[in-house]
Amino acid sequence: MSWKDFFRDWIRRHFPRSKKQVKSRRRNRLEKDVLGNMGEKQAARFLRKRGYKILEKNVTYDDGELDIVARHENMLVVIEVKTRRPYHGLHPSLAVDLSKQRKIKRLAFRFLRQRKLSLPVRFDVVAITWPKNQPPQIEHFIDAFR
Repeated sequence: MSWKDFFRDWIRRHFPRSKKQVKSRRRNRLEKDVLGNMGEKQAARFLRKRGYKILEKNVTYDDGELDIVARHENMLVVIEVKTRRPYHGLHPSLAVDLSKQRKIKRLAFRFLRQRKLSLPVRFDVVAITWPKNQPPQIEHFIDAFR
């Protein structure tokens, strides 16, 4: 895909021209939300099977959300879950960039302060690639960032 095609596609997605395009964007957003919720459920099940005790899910603050907070081997583990359909060879874990990592760290330390916990913290990423009509492929990146 050339830069020209990429930019043209980006303009069409972000500045729709018709009601049909607006409805299409809403439908795509809804599909992404459903896929994300299913991915978080799969991730929680996956982690429980590996001995993690899920403390909280979807801890929401004004400026963000922690997907899963768990305890494993006397350590608090903050898990970011990324679920994607396979396309263009992009891995879901690539969505956890440096700015996202900073945000997760900030929210995790707020979580610790509010609950008056003094445990060591680890940050994991669970990347789920979920092709349509097939079982998900789950990858767990332990201590993905610091």
